[in-house]
Amino acid sequence: MTDDVFTAAAGWAFTALAGLTDMVVVLDETLDLIWVNEHTLTLLGYEQQSQVVGRSIADFLHPDDLARAGEVVGMMMTDGLVVPVTPALYRIRRADGAWTAVELNGSVVPATDAHGELIVIVGRFSGDRDLQDRILEQLTSGSTPDEVVALIPEFGHWRHPYEVYAIWYTDANGDRVMVGTQVATHLADSAKGADAPWEQATMLGRDVVMGSDDLAPTLRATAHEFDLGSCWAMPVSDPMHDEPAVVIAWSRAGGPATEVNRYALETMSRALTLVLQWRRHRTGLENAARRDSLTGVANRGRVFELLAGLRDEARSGDAHQPTTVGLLYIDLDGFKEVNDLHGHTAGDAVLTEVARRISAVLRPGDVLGRLGGDEFAVVCLDATDHGALTIVAQRVIDAVTRPMRVGRLEIEVGASIGIARATTREMQPDELVDRADQALYDAKTSGRGRWYSAEVPAEN
Repeated sequence: MTDDVFTAAAGWAFTALAGLTDMVVVLDETLDLIWVNEHTLTLLGYEQQSQVVGRSIADFLHPDDLARAGEVVGMMMTDGLVVPVTPALYRIRRADGAWTAVELNGSVVPATDAHGELIVIVGRFSGDRDLQDRILEQLTSGSTPDEVVALIPEFGHWRHPYEVYAIWYTDANGDRVMVGTQVATHLADSAKGADAPWEQATMLGRDVVMGSDDLAPTLRATAHEFDLGSCWAMPVSDPMHDEPAVVIAWSRAGGPATEVNRYALETMSRALTLVLQWRRHRTGLENAARRDSLTGVANRGRVFELLAGLRDEARSGDAHQPTTVGLLYIDLDGFKEVNDLHGHTAGDAVLTEVARRISAVLRPGDVLGRLGGDEFAVVCLDATDHGALTIVAQRVIDAVTRPMRVGRLEIEVGASIGIARATTREMQPDELVDRADQALYDAKTSGRGRWYSAEVPAEN
């Protein structure tokens, strides 16, 4: 059935449907498509009516959705049965084979002298719903916060594909970056050192709208290159940083007024707020999982994770990684007596103070961890010089053995240390710790309050 014949048969109402930016499909009694509007072609990626008209609706519906759709259509077409059909999501196959979730609703047009019974299907693709589902999947599948943030500009782009949307925020590395299309990146690069709208929104903490004439010369030139006019920057609070993130919309020169971007920006803002809050909670959980809850230093798992990471990076050929790693295995002398005489509260205070003192005498880059109980470990990232490790070990012993005040008590403990080194590339974390532990045993059996090296035993 041609458009002209269909329009004459179905009446003026379908002429109005032709111009909608919703999907409109008309089926005959055999459930074959006899007409679709232009937006349906666009949504499904077809260019001509002939590519879809005459085909069964089953060619487009996902196989798992066919039974449900058939049941609904059957109820709609049963004589005397009035069924209120509410919109439901169905998966529709695009020309490229991909599936698109579309919210469909339908109604039966009774038969007349001009045509038989028809079914009119109206569908709406919700980019917001689709993106919300994708973001939820990312949040629950182990994706990084930066990967999730990268999706958010699409909330604007699907609705206004000719505008440019972006996000200016602090990423996982602590850098301020622009996330969006390649055009957004070019704009950010050209604005360096200039008074860009997103910089102003960051500083002022409120929306900033700049017309083309208000932009800095280099930024204005780049905007003109891509046929862009005004820019709207809307700040979004970042719970992990003092500087807010910013959602950004560029309007096309000569296009709709800037205000048309309000809904897109507000939707992006809500999504970004959720993701940034999730990032804060996730980071907090990750830090808690790697930190000793009493002393705040790295926990046992983090120590082994760090050692394994150094080995893996060395094997990957990273020239910036240290070639030799060292481990100081520290055990407190006399700590059991503290717990026995003064209780675990005093013992916890001693452990906390010991961790603080050890941290204060380490070299930059060295990492302190608590292995459990009164045992600590120091991962020495630069262990090329064995003598340097012994110096650190002696500093730790000297720091720990100084008397400490715990409430009204003056408490003294000591420290014995085992030292081991390994080539980073060949190092096995368990073996390195075991060697340092054996050296610690030798230190304790030879008098305590001293260090002992698995590599070069020494009197000290």
